[in-house]
Amino acid sequence: MMHTRKIRLMMASAALLTLTGPAFALDGADLMKKLDAATNANGTSLTYDKAEVDGDKVTVTGVKLKVASQPGEAVDLKIGDLTFEGVEETEGGGYYAETVSFPDVNVSQDEGAISVKDILLSGLTIPANATGGTINDILLYESASTGPIAVSSKGKEVFSLESTEANLARQENDAGFDFDATASGIKADLSSV
Repeated sequence: MMHTRKIRLMMASAALLTLTGPAFALDGADLMKKLDAATNANGTSLTYDKAEVDGDKVTVTGVKLKVASQPGEAVDLKIGDLTFEGVEETEGGGYYAETVSFPDVNVSQDEGAISVKDILLSGLTIPANATGGTINDILLYESASTGPIAVSSKGKEVFSLESTEANLARQENDAGFDFDATASGIKADLSSV
């Protein structure tokens, strides 16, 4: 009799966990809504076409930023597809992503061009409430890095970097942040500018 009762209890628990499983799934649209709210603090708005979730990976397609360049003016930037990996919902309803991969950038305008490859954010924290007044309500990253960066003018490369990395760490008792950055392989030839 006692064994039957335990088996029924275990079966009921298993059924409950199975049925409530989808409730614990990530919500890609909510992640992007909170990321947009966090970027709005500096006058930037974010739009996207679709956010698909696969386990702890969120792939967002058609990402665009509208950046306030001057009062009353905005610049539209097409970002493309973003991949958030190692995503989990944090206590309070925010999100943490182990990495965020960006597409390579290749922009040309007039006689100038810039390219940036291998853009990656690590340790991205998206706050649940970006309008709060604490350090926990700020969009933060632990590190940001790129591969090669090249700037050209009139078809000639005038500046390049092999790679960059920036690190941001919270100080004890949330007293502030420690920041460091490195750039390697810097080359500049401004003779034609």
